[in-house]
Amino acid sequence: MLKDRKSLVIPMSVGIFQFALLYLNIYLAIKNNILISQNSVAWNNIVMKFIEDYSAMLLLPTILIIVNRKHLSDFGLCYKSKKEIFSLLVVMSVLFLLHNDFTIKGLYPMFFYLVVVGFGEEFIYRGFIYNRLKCNSKVMAIILSGILWGITHAIMPSLLSNTDSYKSLLSMWSDIGGFIIMGWYFIYLQEKSKTLWIPILVHAILDYTVGPIGFLTAIGTLIYYLVKSKRQGL
Repeated sequence: MLKDRKSLVIPMSVGIFQFALLYLNIYLAIKNNILISQNSVAWNNIVMKFIEDYSAMLLLPTILIIVNRKHLSDFGLCYKSKKEIFSLLVVMSVLFLLHNDFTIKGLYPMFFYLVVVGFGEEFIYRGFIYNRLKCNSKVMAIILSGILWGITHAIMPSLLSNTDSYKSLLSMWSDIGGFIIMGWYFIYLQEKSKTLWIPILVHAILDYTVGPIGFLTAIGTLIYYLVKSKRQGL
């Protein structure tokens, strides 16, 4: 039984609204032939690229932060685990230097994966949706936040490839399980670190590298918090 209907309706509505917002942005950009890929970023289209990304993934977090500005710690926006946050920032900075591309084409991906993807997705699905749902049931919160994240995440390939609706739905549902598990991982990091900044940074590093360094960082962070929790008896 729900302890508070608002604790289910509001986060679920936010997830559905984000799905619709992202879908609409991508659809309109493709239809009007103005979708800018990461490989096409240049000084002459950087403003349009930022508008596309902001409206798709940062508009809703901005609204939620303004509305809940006095209670941001409830959504994990606090500076606990400062040592761990700093360590992950160092990893992200080193990865950026290793990319050895200081042009706008190299700078924008750093911003994109750290702010648009890392912060945007983690704030919506873990910071807001999960934290609002868990007062009823943590298991339900993990599953529902993972489903909403998975469905939203899966629409991009379908739209870009012009896949028909039936195949799009099959693709989305085949990815749901993976997103629930991955969402659970980020939730674990948030719960143990007591801050959303840890999953934000790990998420950004994973997407920015798409390679062994990101994977090792994710595994290393998990092991670190497992050992730390065991020592603290949590």
